[in-house]
Order: sequence, then structure tokens, then C-alpha cells
Amino acid sequence: MKVLVTGASGFVGQHFINHVGAANVIAFPESLNLLEAEAVYSFVSGQHSGQKAGQKFDTVLHLAALSSVAQSLEDPVQTTNVNVEGTRNLLQALKDLGFSGRVLLVSTGEVYGAVDEKNLPVTETAQVAPRNPYAQSKVAMEKLVLPGGAFAGAGFTPLIARPFNHIGPGQAEHFAVASFTAQLARRKVDAGHGDKDLAGPMKTGDLRVTRDFTDVRDVVAAYMKLLTMRAPISIGVQPVEIYNLGSGVEVELQTILDHLIRISGTSTKFETDPSRLRPNEQRRMCADVTKIRAATNWTPQIKLETTLEDCFHAALEKLKTSERITT
Repeated sequence: MKVLVTGASGFVGQHFINHVGAANVIAFPESLNLLEAEAVYSFVSGQHSGQKAGQKFDTVLHLAALSSVAQSLEDPVQTTNVNVEGTRNLLQALKDLGFSGRVLLVSTGEVYGAVDEKNLPVTETAQVAPRNPYAQSKVAMEKLVLPGGAFAGAGFTPLIARPFNHIGPGQAEHFAVASFTAQLARRKVDAGHGDKDLAGPMKTGDLRVTRDFTDVRDVVAAYMKLLTMRAPISIGVQPVEIYNLGSGVEVELQTILDHLIRISGTSTKFETDPSRLRPNEQRRMCADVTKIRAATNWTPQIKLETTLEDCFHAALEKLKTSERITT
């Protein structure tokens, strides 16, 4: 099966390619802009210059997005343009092409907004209440294919995934766990040079919050399960199915940091960085993943400890490689 993947060069996209094999992926080129409707159609229809003749795809995984909450607060217009209008152009191209396969739109657990602790773990039937421009853009993206949306009944079969916090080797450092690993890797290298606390105290956000963490390698396995699962038998128009994606377990950020400090073998002080705090922070969050498990038999396979070890060692190797190149 061939999968057309947008955002293939990103963190999740690269792990997806590793999971399914490059031969099974048609990567939407990084050089093409999803905001340029004609270019999107040209590629999707196989008419783009330099594209291999006869490239056909069976399913679509739409990963391309601006996914930073902090960035969305700084530039909400650009976040909306990329996450909503870019998706609109992709879906329009698929509709015009007459594509009839599955299209998996990757949304986010952020769409639920503030969830009362008595309603945890949160289910797919919970009302969406986005509290930042990133989450708002994902709600708007979802509406494109939901009943009444511009692409409801467009001919293809849309699915929506709402992943919660996913982590793994190679993640950008503006995410909390990746920031922790990068800072600890720096301290590990400094200690190897005989320097102690050269970088000063670690900078963190609120360590008392809990989140639902899943290894990105398990996340991409879930995406493939959704793209290949048996379709339910029904008469008439099928509803657009939405699936939470997470571990179903909430973990405090302090616990994550404690694990990483132990893995790194360093001792360090840390302090709260006000710039890393969000207004009206959700104190606790956890996903109900009953639905995706029932539909696909998917369950996370990688233990959190293993994920954190892999994250730290990848950050350490990246730093060492960088220093070898610059010296």
C-alpha cells in the first residue's frame, strides 16, 4: 500500500517512514507549499515536474502543520493559514482528483481545552473547547470534513486522530521533554570536559502538571493501523470517526525529569522559566483510548523508560556530532 504523506520530513513523518519503509511512502515535497492550491493539485494528480510517472497512492496521512502552541500565540494568523487553509487545499485536490481512499487528518488532544478532572480520562465525545490558536486551528481543520463542512461527503473517507503528547528521538527542543534531554545532554558533555554546571540551572516549565505521553514510534504504528483497519459495515453515509491516541496513563512532568536526570547520570539544579508557563494551564490530562484499541487492537509497545533513554542518547549523540563538526 502506498501512503501519500504530508509533513514527511518532520519529526513524526520521519518516524512514519521508518515504520512503513520509504518504498511505501509518497512524500509531499518540502519544497512545495500547501498554501499554493495549484501546486498541491499538480503533485497530488501526478503532474508535477520531476515526479515519477505513474505514482499512485492508496491512502493519505496529513501530518503537515505548525504544531507549537507557543508559536501559535506569537503568530496565530500563520498557524491558521497553514493548519486550515493548507488542509483545505489538500482536500480540494483530493476531491478534484476523485480520490476515494482513506484520508487521516492528524489533529490534537489540545482541542479538548480545559477538562474537569472528574471527566478524565477524556473521551472522543467530550466537547471541544480550544484555548490557544493552535488548538483552534485544529478544530477548524476537523470541521472541514465533519457534517456540514466543505468536504463532507467529498468521496474520500476521512478519519481524525487526536494524539496526546508524543515524544521520541529527534523531537524539536521547544517541546518539554526534548528540552529536558537537550539541556541534560549539554551538562553531560560539559561534565566530560571537566566543567560543572557550565550552563547554569536547567530551565523548566510547571513540573507539577500531568500529561499522557506516548512514544512517537507507537504513534506512527497507530496511524498505520487506522489507515489499514477493516472498514465497518454500514448502510448510507458513514460518520467521520475520531480517535484519541495516547497511553491512557497520566505522568507528572517532575517524574519525567527525575527519570531523565537518573538516565543522564548528572546532578543538576533546575528553576522555573516564566516564559515556559502557559496561562490557565491544564493541571491534569489523560486520554481515554478505548475506541482506537477496540477498532484496531493497537496498544503502545514501548515503555516510557525506554523512550526516555532513547531520547537522551539521541540528544547526546546530536550534541557530540555537532561539536565534532565545529571543532
